[in-house]
Amino acid sequence: MSAGKILVVEDEMIARRVLRDLLVHVGHDVTTVSSGEEAIEQLDAEHYDLVLTDLQLRKVDGLAVVAAARERDPDVEAIVLTGYATLDSAIAAVRQGATNYILKPGQPGEIESSVSTALARRA
Repeated sequence: MSAGKILVVEDEMIARRVLRDLLVHVGHDVTTVSSGEEAIEQLDAEHYDLVLTDLQLRKVDGLAVVAAARERDPDVEAIVLTGYATLDSAIAAVRQGATNYILKPGQPGEIESSVSTALARRA
């Protein structure tokens, strides 16, 4: 797995920590934020290889985060996590440029594999 610079956007503190720890453990450089607004600020300040975002966020949702990330870098990879999967939200995520859509709670192996595959596309 090639290491990447990853922005994790998750409003639930425990889930945010678990995702960070999982990704750091396998060698990634991870920044975490708890809102869509913070994510957009980070995207303006830093370059990321991949954005891993919750779909359901207050004010600025995960689809807006994916759109903002792709606006800044059309080659950025994006993965959407959700506890409320619907066909419509999956289609919307793909249309915004998400490369994967994972139902929460995602299994560590599924998340690692999805991140690895997404980062390999950038290489």
